Amino acid sequence: MNTHPSGFFNHFFPATFERARKHIQLPAGIDTNRDIILNILHNHHLLVQNIWPSFTIKSISSAPDTTVFALEKPVFIAYIKKATFTSFDGGVTTLEELGSSGIKAPAQSWRPVRPATAPGHYSLEESLTVSGDRLLSFLSRFDDGDGYDRNTERLLEFLARIAARKVSMSDVSEENSEQQYFDAAKLKND
Repeated sequence: MNTHPSGFFNHFFPATFERARKHIQLPAGIDTNRDIILNILHNHHLLVQNIWPSFTIKSISSAPDTTVFALEKPVFIAYIKKATFTSFDGGVTTLEELGSSGIKAPAQSWRPVRPATAPGHYSLEESLTVSGDRLLSFLSRFDDGDGYDRNTERLLEFLARIAARKVSMSDVSEENSEQQYFDAAKLKND
């Protein structure tokens, strides 16, 4: 048996992986207004529906800057997880609790930043940390072909629909951010 830290069995012990921050270009039309970007990022109910569109979603706890959701996906055995969104002055963080899958706590944050190469425009900064069994954590969240996380990809698709005016800014407004249940069909692709 190989007990060296770099050995085979080391892949199954808990570990935390943090990926380098990535800057992703935002769609034209929303990339110049930080307040609009933050309003979208701080609307937890719209984010959760667009990040996990195939789940049944229920808000189970809400505070001024934090919302906790139960997400259920009926498969052969009901798959339930919890997602916590926390707003901060510059963006939003998410924490997923996945139970016994080997991936314990994917955590992400998104915030608008101004890259030096594009003055007057914002990009989305993504940071991602995954805790869990080494092999499962690595394969689950870091083996993506496009260079950023699946949840970020879904967020970018949602932002593109807003920029293309397929979702109105009134749907993203703060008045709609406290909904317990919402019309998922209205927010999905046509």
